[in-house]
Formats: sequence, structure tokens, C-alpha cells
Amino acid sequence: MSTSAAKLLFRVGAETYGMPLVAVSEVTAGAPPSLVPGVPIHVGGVLNVRGEPLPVLDGGVLFSGVPARVHRHVIVLADESRRLGILVAHARIDRALDETPAGDGPEAVLPVRWVVGNEERVGIVDPEIVLVRAAELLATRPVQRGGEQACPTVF
Repeated sequence: MSTSAAKLLFRVGAETYGMPLVAVSEVTAGAPPSLVPGVPIHVGGVLNVRGEPLPVLDGGVLFSGVPARVHRHVIVLADESRRLGILVAHARIDRALDETPAGDGPEAVLPVRWVVGNEERVGIVDPEIVLVRAAELLATRPVQRGGEQACPTVF
């Protein structure tokens, strides 16, 4: 059994995931996103966070490929060039998560390291991989009518 640095734990559908707390810019209240042309609303959209547009993605689509549609919190991740939100059902901080390897868990779209921590199975994810995959999902749009394709650098 090992104890690691503080984690942000969050629920997506029936599963709990976690990532290092230091990787998270902020957590804010979730709200239904506004439509973005070419992005199905079950995938994501945009939220107004303190006067700034924030592209957001349904955590279910990101982690399992199936929309979760329950969004009480938004986890904001950022790097030098991107700022994205992940819509999740619930988020909380765990300052001393015991991480005992748990073997395989449910199938996930992203690489996940499953652990048992504090009597709960948690899928630990790499925030950089989450950020890259979320940006890809929001920027990849089907070809539009007339042969035009949306610009993939919007997000």
C-alpha cells in the first residue's frame, strides 16, 4: 500500500477517476454547455466561466465513449496553449489516497491505472493525456455540407 500526493477525485457515470491535484487549474459548478457549431451537444460545447469562454467536454465521452449527461462540476485543465473543461458528476479532493494496485477495471478510452484507495476503486489518469484527448474530441468535426470542414485549431 502506498500513499501519494493529493488527488482530485471525480465521478463520471458509475466510475471514480483521479488525477494529481496540482494539474487542475480549478473546479467550478457545472452547467449545460452552449452549442458550438459542428460539436454534438452530447459531446461538449462552451461555458462562460467568469466572462471567458471555456470549451467543455462530457466526461463520459472522454473516459468511456458514452455520454454521462450528469454534470454538477467542471474540472478546468490548462497548459501553455489550451484551456479545457471536463464535465463530471462530482469532484472532491483526497489528500492522502492510498493507492493499492487493483488490476484491470472497466474498459476506458484513455489509459487508466486502476487502484483501490480508501475502500474505493479509482482510475488514475494522466492529466496531459486527458487534455490532449479532450482537445482532439472537441476539434475533430465531421465534414460539413458543401465540403467545408471546421478549423481544427479552434480549441
